[in-house]
Amino acid sequence: MDITEIRAKLPEEAHKAFDEAIKGAKFVDLKDGGYVSQEKYTDLEIKLSETNKAFKKLTDESGAAGQTIEQLTAQIAAIKTEHDNKINEITAQTAADKKATAVKMKLIQAGAHDADLTISALKDVMDKIELKSNGDVVGISDHIKELQTQRPFLFKSEEPKGTHVPGNPASNDPVKNFDYTKVGLKND
Repeated sequence: MDITEIRAKLPEEAHKAFDEAIKGAKFVDLKDGGYVSQEKYTDLEIKLSETNKAFKKLTDESGAAGQTIEQLTAQIAAIKTEHDNKINEITAQTAADKKATAVKMKLIQAGAHDADLTISALKDVMDKIELKSNGDVVGISDHIKELQTQRPFLFKSEEPKGTHVPGNPASNDPVKNFDYTKVGLKND
């Protein structure tokens, strides 16, 4: 391997330091088995030492870049954790919204005047109510019955059967049975 091959394997930023480290060095091609004097060997050893120091310096500097990569990796991990937390938060909120909607539907079926107002009366027991994957609401019936007993004004009351309904034609009240459409018409 010659010096140009060694230089080519170094990063682009290291070329300048490498060139300065080997400046003035004399290289001999020993492929043919030639002899190297002690002086040349010592000079080469010094230059090699300087080159190793320059390479170590570059390696240490690229180690600083490695820290930057570690910092970026830590930032990516932090962003991923934040993303996962938001996903979990959104999932929990969606589950809570589905549960609240299912409870509101049950309240409407039970005759609640205003499901939004009525569900606020159940806020303390919402954690005891469970929404199954098939949409069934478990644990709501007893709480609705309790609300209907404690706060009947939140629910529509049933009309008592057999009572007089205004406008009933069976009524004997002449005022209620009066036909206002014929007022002012003369029969000839």
